[in-house]
Amino acid sequence: MSGPDLQNRDPNGLHEASGDNPGLKSEFSDILGEPEHMHSIDCAWKTAYTCYTCGLAWAYKIVSLLCGVPMSLCWGCFYGCMGFKIIWVIVPAFRCYNMASYWLKMIISSCLQSFLDRASKHVAYAFQKSSLRKNNDGWKYGSTVLLCVA
Repeated sequence: MSGPDLQNRDPNGLHEASGDNPGLKSEFSDILGEPEHMHSIDCAWKTAYTCYTCGLAWAYKIVSLLCGVPMSLCWGCFYGCMGFKIIWVIVPAFRCYNMASYWLKMIISSCLQSFLDRASKHVAYAFQKSSLRKNNDGWKYGSTVLLCVA
C-alpha cells in the first residue's frame, strides 16, 4: 500500500449529492444567505465569510486531529473484527449447514416430487372427465364417476 491520496481524499464520492443523499454541504452560501431586500454592509458580509471559512477549516482540522485518529483506529478494528467474523465464523458455518442438509434436501425433494406427481395426475384425470354445461335451468355440472386408484 503506497499511502493515502493527499489530493483526492474522496475518490469514491461518498459525500457527493445523489438520490436521497443531500451530500455534505458546508460552504458559506449553503449555510448563510441574505434575502434581496435585506443586505448588511459589504464589509460585514466579507468579514462574516472570512470568519466562517477560517472557523470551519480550523475547527475541522483540530477536531479531526483530536478525534479522527482515534476514530480511524476504532473503525479499523471494527472492520477487522467484521472481516474475521465473516471469514472464520459465518462462511464456514454456512458451508457446514449446506453439507449437512444436502441429503435431507434430496430426500424431501424426492418425496414431494413423487407425491405431487401422483396427485397432479389424479387431479388432471378428475377434471378431464367433468364438464360444465348451460341449459334452460342455468349451469349444470355433469360428471362421470371418479375413481382414484393409487
